[in-house]
Amino acid sequence: MSRVFMKKCLFPLFLCLLFVNSFSISYIPLDSTNTVKRKQLSKEYEQFQKNVSKDILANLTWGQRSEVIRKFKLINKTIDAGIQEDRYVYDARFTTYIDSIFALLRKNNSEIPSDIKFYISKEIPVNARSFGNKVIEIYLGTFYFLQNDDQIAAILSHEIAHYLLKHSIKD
Repeated sequence: MSRVFMKKCLFPLFLCLLFVNSFSISYIPLDSTNTVKRKQLSKEYEQFQKNVSKDILANLTWGQRSEVIRKFKLINKTIDAGIQEDRYVYDARFTTYIDSIFALLRKNNSEIPSDIKFYISKEIPVNARSFGNKVIEIYLGTFYFLQNDDQIAAILSHEIAHYLLKHSIKD
């Protein structure tokens, strides 16, 4: 009787549970990009930085320029390497989310430039950083640990303030 019971009842039940379980786990991969797209993004970043550098350097004294140029060369090399080596996430779920929060921040503060770029790093800690060149890097772990839009907005505001107050240039 036990073999008949297993064949007729338990085996179909097992198959049903296996089938249902396969739908309960949804894996959605993060969109990283291919080599061709990374090269394109790298060129876009290079052009963006040429324009940003002109704006930033125009407001500095001659004494400040050489130090800022040196810092920005290192920063740009770091960011470009991150693009080339696929250290950033290019997933619309994150970029759309950040863009919507950024739009609300800009709506309430006209001093925030519209052309700030956000890069989502694949790093796990809760962290973000402003490079001082209209680029803000947000670590992926930030999205996991923070609980709502207001907390993300606080992080973005903090990093935007670093840029507006020129902390990267003054330090």
